Amino acid sequence: MKDELTLSNALLDIIPGIALVLKKQSREIVFCNEVAQQMGAVVGKTCFETICKSDDACPFCKAPDLWESGERQQVEAEYLGRFWEGIWLPYNDDFYLHYLFDITDRKWTEDKLRKSEATARTLLNLPNAAGFLLDRNGICLDTNETLARRLSRNRMEIIGKLIWDFFPKDVSESRKAHFEQVLMGKKQVRFVDERQGMWNEAVVTPILDDNGEVEVVTVFGFDITEHKRAEDQLRNNLYLYSTILLTAMDGFLLMDLQGRILDVNEAYCLMSCYSKQELLSMGIADLEVIETPEEVAAHSQEIIGKGKGRFESQHRRKDGTIFDVEVSVQYQPIDSGRFVSFLRDITERKKIQTELNDANALNKSIIDNSTDCIKVLDLDGRLKYMSVGGQHLLGITDISKYINMRYDKFWEGDDNKKAIDAIEQALQGRHGSFIGFCPTAVGTPKWWDVNISPIKNDSGAVEKLLATSRDITERRNVELELEKHRNSLESLVSERTEQLELLNKKLNIEITERKQAEKALEETNSALKVLLKRRELDKIEFEEKVSSNIKLLLTPHLEKAKKATSKHDINVHLNILESNIKELVSSFALKLSSTQVGLTPKEIAVAGMVREGYQDKNIAKALKLSIYTVKVHRKNLRKKLGITGKNVNLTSFLSSISE
Repeated sequence: MKDELTLSNALLDIIPGIALVLKKQSREIVFCNEVAQQMGAVVGKTCFETICKSDDACPFCKAPDLWESGERQQVEAEYLGRFWEGIWLPYNDDFYLHYLFDITDRKWTEDKLRKSEATARTLLNLPNAAGFLLDRNGICLDTNETLARRLSRNRMEIIGKLIWDFFPKDVSESRKAHFEQVLMGKKQVRFVDERQGMWNEAVVTPILDDNGEVEVVTVFGFDITEHKRAEDQLRNNLYLYSTILLTAMDGFLLMDLQGRILDVNEAYCLMSCYSKQELLSMGIADLEVIETPEEVAAHSQEIIGKGKGRFESQHRRKDGTIFDVEVSVQYQPIDSGRFVSFLRDITERKKIQTELNDANALNKSIIDNSTDCIKVLDLDGRLKYMSVGGQHLLGITDISKYINMRYDKFWEGDDNKKAIDAIEQALQGRHGSFIGFCPTAVGTPKWWDVNISPIKNDSGAVEKLLATSRDITERRNVELELEKHRNSLESLVSERTEQLELLNKKLNIEITERKQAEKALEETNSALKVLLKRRELDKIEFEEKVSSNIKLLLTPHLEKAKKATSKHDINVHLNILESNIKELVSSFALKLSSTQVGLTPKEIAVAGMVREGYQDKNIAKALKLSIYTVKVHRKNLRKKLGITGKNVNLTSFLSSISE
C-alpha cells in the first residue's frame, strides 16, 4: 500500500490539470500535484480558500453529492471566466479524489461545431465515433462507417430512413427523448447509457439556420466501455489508473528496468499505430529512434539517479514513419523498479518551430542583403545592431567599434541636429527623416536618405528604434549635374533671346526705313503703300509665331529638363531644345504652324522629333505620351501634310519642308 501511494503521488505531478486528495466533509488538502501548487494549493488547508481564494466552496462543487452517494461525480461549469471539467472520485471512508481540468479550448471547439455543418460532416469520419446527421424529423441525412458497422448495416441502408427504426425500442425511446430535448432547447445535450454491458457516450448538437431555428442535428456516439472498465479498476489502483484515463491526450508507458513495456494507454497506441497487445510485447528500444539500446540503458540509469527526467526524443511508428515526442518520466522503486512515462506528440510543434526558425533566417537574410543600411537603436539613440549589407555600404570591417555609439555622432554640422531631431520624433512614436552627408569608414563621400521609426512592444510603448539609411549619392550627383545643365540652358536661352532682340531691332529699323520710303512714295505709288501695310501685318504675324513657337518648342522641354531625375532624360530634353532653337531661325516650325497646314502644338512637337529621327518610344517618353498617342499624331501629320496613302517617308518629307 505504501508503494502504491508513493507511485500514485508521483503520478499526480504528471497530470495536465489540478489533482487533489481531500478529506471528506472538511475539504482539507492531503496531497496535491505541482499544477495545483502553482494555482495556490496548500496541504492542510481547504481547496476553495487556497486555489479559488474564496471563503465558501465553489458553486459547482459536487463533493457533497459524492459523500452522500459514494459514487463518481462529474460536471462542466464556467467559473472565473474559464470553463472547467470537475471530477470527484471516492477513495475510502475518509478521503476522496478531485480533478479539475481547464476545458475552455474544448468548449470553444464545441461552439464552433454547432455553427458549422461542414465541420460536423468532416467529424463524421472520426475513426472511434459513430456519427450521423438527422433532420428535424429524425431522418438520417448522412452517417459514417463506424455506425454502420455497429448496426450491422450498409450506410446506404441507413441514409434516408428514420434512425429510431434501427435501435431496440427502449434505446430508441431514450435517445429520441434526448433528440427532442435538443430540438426544443436548441442546445447541445450529452448523455451516457448502458446496454448489454456496453457503455456509450453520446453528444447531440443542433446546427441552427440563419433564423436561429434547428436545421439539422449531429449525433456522435463514443464507445466508452473500456473507459468505464478502467474506472472500476481505478477504484482498486486509484492514482495510477485515474492518471492514465484522465490524460488521454498524452501517451502513457509503464516499463520495468529493462525497458520492457508493462502497460500502455490508447493515446500512445494511436500515436504509434501499434495495438496495445503489440506494444506489450515490445521494449522502449524498439520505439526509440535517436538513442541506441546502450544509450537508452545509460539514460535509464541517469533517471534512476535523479528520480525523474524530462527530454525530447523521436519514436518510430508501426509503418516506419517517425514522430517527435516530449517525454516526462519518473522512476519508482516498487516491484523491483518501474519507469512511469508520459509522452506528448510534438511533431506539429517541432514543425512550426522549424518553420519559424526558417522564417527568422529568411528575415535575417533579407535584412543582411538589403541595399539599405538597417540599424537598431536603443532608447538612448545608441547603435545596437547594423545589417551586414549596411556595414558593407559604410565600408565597416569591425562593427564592434561602433556598437553603443550614439547615432547622431555619425553626422556633422546641421546633419547632426537633423539626426537628433529625427531620433526625438521616433521616441515620441512618430517617424523622423532627413537627408544628410556622411562619408564611409574609408572616406568615400556619400549622401543618405534616413528614416527613423519606433519599434513598439505589445502594450504600445516604444522599446527600440529602427533606422534605415538609403544611399542617394548617385541621385545627388544627378541633381548637381541637372543644376549645371539648367544653368547652361538658361545661358543658351539668354543668348538666343539676345539674338532675337537684335533681329527684332533690325526689323524695326527696316520698318522705319519702309515707313520713310512709304511716306516718300505715298503720293505717287498707292500700290506700294498697300504692300507696305501687308508687310506690317507680316511682321506682327512673325513676332506672334516666334513667341508662340518659343512657348511650344522651348518652354515645355525646359520645364521637363528641370524636373528630370536622370542624366539620360536631361540630355534628351537638351537635345530637343537645341534642335528646336535652331528651328526658330528656320522656316520649318512657321510652315507647320501656318493656317494652310493647320498643325496643333503637340503635332508640331511630334513632327520636330520625327524629323530628327527619334523612335516612337523615345518621343512618347520625352513628351510624356503613350506610344499609341504618338502613332495617332503620326497618322494625323500624314493626313494634314497630304501624303496619306502615298509611298512617302514622313521623316524625309518633314526634312524637305525645312530646306
